[in-house]
Amino acid sequence: MSPEKLGLLVDFDGNMFRTLQEWVEATRETLQELALSGRTFTRPLPKTDYEIASQLVFELSHIKDFGLNVTEATAFINTVVERARAKHLDAIPHDGMIEALDSLASRGSKLAVVSSTEVGVIEGHLRRHGIDPKMFGIIVGRDTAGVMRRKPNPDPLLHAMTALTLDPRRTYMMGDHRVDIDAAKRAGTKSILFKPEEHDPYYGSIAEHLGEFHATHIIYSWYELLGALGVNI
Repeated sequence: MSPEKLGLLVDFDGNMFRTLQEWVEATRETLQELALSGRTFTRPLPKTDYEIASQLVFELSHIKDFGLNVTEATAFINTVVERARAKHLDAIPHDGMIEALDSLASRGSKLAVVSSTEVGVIEGHLRRHGIDPKMFGIIVGRDTAGVMRRKPNPDPLLHAMTALTLDPRRTYMMGDHRVDIDAAKRAGTKSILFKPEEHDPYYGSIAEHLGEFHATHIIYSWYELLGALGVNI
């Protein structure tokens, strides 16, 4: 594949920056408060890191499945997000991320961030680590105008590809969760599942989940990205 025609869409949380643990911690703390509230639930609340990550972290609205009404669910989500954002201030990029993106940008590849995080939060993280947000042709976040639905719906990916005039057949979506891979399938792009070893406590080992994802490629570090994309180093 010609690098000049390559498009790469990347998820932010857990994929670019080491933030997954903070999301799990923020969700656990809020669940513990909920458990002490004295109310009853339609089913047991998740307790382990694995249960919290797999059942709630990537779609906090699923808290309604435990018997919360809309008002209670909204309060829960807002509390988790506020706590997670506070914990994220010291988050660092995954090893090799900056080098890989710099290499692709220097080859003329078109880059975009496609995330459920607010655009301003993403830009702040990038700047704190010396990364110019303008490296990305577009950053699509939960507050991007015109994008009403989030991954696994393909709308955020389609929005980014339209803005960058990308061909889905020559575009990859890279993320660390099934919502990223499912969104890629629905948008007609190829996909790269990022599964660093440090994520195993939250998702289980890659061997356990290979059959669930069906990604085009699986990589365990950002240093493997260029090879997965077929770009000569």
